[in-house]
Amino acid sequence: MAWLNTPRSTWIALGVAVVMLSATWYPGLEDRFRQHKKTPIAEVGQAANLNFTLKNPAGESVSFASFAGKTLILNFYATWCGPCRVETPDLVLLQAAHRDDLQVLGILITDNPAKVPAFAVEFGITYPLLDGNERADLDDGFGPIDGLPRSVVIGPDGKIAAIHEGATLRPTFERDLAAIKSKR
Repeated sequence: MAWLNTPRSTWIALGVAVVMLSATWYPGLEDRFRQHKKTPIAEVGQAANLNFTLKNPAGESVSFASFAGKTLILNFYATWCGPCRVETPDLVLLQAAHRDDLQVLGILITDNPAKVPAFAVEFGITYPLLDGNERADLDDGFGPIDGLPRSVVIGPDGKIAAIHEGATLRPTFERDLAAIKSKR
């Protein structure tokens, strides 16, 4: 294992780290962040604003408020985002396991909505996928959204129960759901 202590291996490790970090960054997010520097920060415990209506790929309007009384996971994603692709299968399983008391909503940002149907088929997504592009008000309600993926867990009481930055897997969401149920 002496090769691990060589300058070349150090540069390779650094290069891999840079590639992994850049996979979660997209120039559109930087622009979005600059535009909303004064965006209030969404915090755990505060009431979530559910007065949003977004379009699904079929052009139908979906209101967040229509899911009041259920636990919501708002998952901000993009089809090109590697960490988003890692967590998507777990979100599909989570929705299937808790369909009576949980609603996952996938909210596309900084991506082409035309790519969503193929993404949904690839991952077998059964929860609504909504277009959040050009919606600065989402930052006001759940941001700042300056990295992907970002998941906001909202309890049935309408309060933000958890916020996750980066790929979040099912065990973490299961803990969030258990904590929400224990408070009822």
